[in-house]
Amino acid sequence: MEKRERDQTVSRHTINLMFHNWPEDMDAAIDGIRDFGFTGVVTNVPVPKGGHITSENVQKFSEIVQKLKERGMPFWIYDEKGYPSGHGCHRVLARRPDLAAKGMYMRKFELFSGEKSFVYTIDGMSDKIAYAVKYRMDLTDVTEAVIDFDACEPLPFTRRRVKISLRAGEVVYVFVVKDAYEGSHAVHNCSSREKYINLLEPEAVKEYLRCNYEPIDSGCPEAFRLCEKVFTDEPSLMTAYARWFESFNYALIPYSDKMFDEFSERKGYDIRPLLPLLYESTDARYKRLRVDFYSFVGERVAENYSGQISAWLHGRGALLSGHYLAEENIYQHVMEYGDYVRVVRGADYPGMDILQALPSEFFWNAPKYLSMIARKKGTDGFMVEFCPFYKREIFDADAFENFMGCASILYMYGARVINTYFMPRLKDYDARVFPDHGWGLTREESLRLNGYVGRMYARLGGSRPAVRVAMYYNLEDVMAKFTPHISGDYFMSSYYCKADESLIEYARVLLAGGVNYEFVDRDDLVSGSVSPEAVILPACHFLADETAEALEKFEKGGGRVYFTGRRPQLLSGKACPPVGKVCGVSQVLALERKYAAFADDLYITPYENGAVVVYNNAEQPAAFHSGACGSVYDPDTGREEEVCPGKAVQIAPRRLIILEKRAGNTVPDREREEK
Repeated sequence: MEKRERDQTVSRHTINLMFHNWPEDMDAAIDGIRDFGFTGVVTNVPVPKGGHITSENVQKFSEIVQKLKERGMPFWIYDEKGYPSGHGCHRVLARRPDLAAKGMYMRKFELFSGEKSFVYTIDGMSDKIAYAVKYRMDLTDVTEAVIDFDACEPLPFTRRRVKISLRAGEVVYVFVVKDAYEGSHAVHNCSSREKYINLLEPEAVKEYLRCNYEPIDSGCPEAFRLCEKVFTDEPSLMTAYARWFESFNYALIPYSDKMFDEFSERKGYDIRPLLPLLYESTDARYKRLRVDFYSFVGERVAENYSGQISAWLHGRGALLSGHYLAEENIYQHVMEYGDYVRVVRGADYPGMDILQALPSEFFWNAPKYLSMIARKKGTDGFMVEFCPFYKREIFDADAFENFMGCASILYMYGARVINTYFMPRLKDYDARVFPDHGWGLTREESLRLNGYVGRMYARLGGSRPAVRVAMYYNLEDVMAKFTPHISGDYFMSSYYCKADESLIEYARVLLAGGVNYEFVDRDDLVSGSVSPEAVILPACHFLADETAEALEKFEKGGGRVYFTGRRPQLLSGKACPPVGKVCGVSQVLALERKYAAFADDLYITPYENGAVVVYNNAEQPAAFHSGACGSVYDPDTGREEEVCPGKAVQIAPRRLIILEKRAGNTVPDREREEK
């Protein structure tokens, strides 16, 4: 690549500012943003507080778009004034209150002696009864009550009442619907406390398109065609509670009026006789039922939200990106979406958020989930919204170094776009134009940060992290164990969060010890679409039968398989076949570590094109010893130097280097010394 072309690539792929409020002098604002080294902006229709999209503010947006076009500044369209996206500036539910997010909770009544009759009436916070059913219990064992789910008796009910008559050994379940709202992300966000749309209802998203997207298309038809991507922000099912210290009367699962029929069509059986098993594990069939149900929920959200919006945008020459909730934990992937990966794959360009932006406390697995999705989508990488919301005072104490470190981690693991809410001190450029931007990075820091990001892209863009050691993304384990809670205290349970806790331990030990892994899921292993050298299964309770079969085949082909702690039970209830090794995290590190004299807190990521990225997460410089002839590139300084085997390469704190081998060299560092 010639120098001029390389410089243009760098300048086109620095950071974008999330810039929602434009001054009158837009030329000066664009000049200032560029003067600080930023590539473009994420912007939106200028809707006044409490207002909605009108022809007047779309006309103002059209002027912004024309100015950006005239000045050649790339831009993303932020699709909602506030968040979570889907409100339609609060017009959707104002027009169609029936499209609000819904959850279903369970009430249980059982009797062990005598008889009892009464009328159950739902409370004032609830909408209606969706289903009621009676079962017999086998009370032969005095310590247990075994429910006969194969002999159920549906009960007649009205919208608000059901008559319940119980004899000894009978149990009745009543399933009640209410708004999914109190205690949810609809309440606990920085934008509003409005109720939210039901992502299981396609009409809800259609109405959102009518309220927010179609007015832009009508009043500024160039906007979607000219924009880089459309940024959607944190839609979710709203059935989960956001705070561990709050407790409510309802443990909710996602609900829509068409849900029972749609589930039957897709999964081939009626879910209603087994509904209690979504809340309790009183029959062995709960595992299959929950995997089927949350897969179904993920399918519907992917089709209704990300898929429907993507399809609409494709008709206007645009692409959907943005980010979703709960990137960090698989438990939340089920809780918020049913199937997070499927939902994010429904968009065109995957994206994530980073709120706790401290390299020392990074959620190491979060970008790796996005890296897996990017590989499945075939994109060059993923987008990151950078918003240092948590522990802000610690971040601000050394904002430049913290930002540089997080940018290093993100680009090492496959990020290719950063859109930031952390603003530079643009007031230093022109206080008249930027009166509210008097904090953040200086111009010098902004230029250095943007140069670093642009040069990382110039070397890493076009290639993705290689899948050499694979970590299994065991979604079915989490689905099988998932039950709704009456508070946000799910993360306090080692049972529900076993897989997430295990993955945190792997990140702490393996990644910091120089053994990189990339995520693969059941589809990857069963289809054989990836060919790793080893597959690690984090600690879990359940494994899909077809995954176990794929692992057997993989091991017979020469692959290495590691189970953490013990082999899980298969979803069918069968014992896991005696495949692979059962060991601890430290043992996996010892067996898979390929680098001698390796400093802790050096993170290595091999790339599909043969390059190797080495990042130093320590607060002091570290040395990396090259094991092959080639070159080492420092994107912070832009310098490149030749290296030979055994040469020590210095890596500055919170920075990465890129090693590129010469032809004929296959080892990026010294092979592990044999004992």
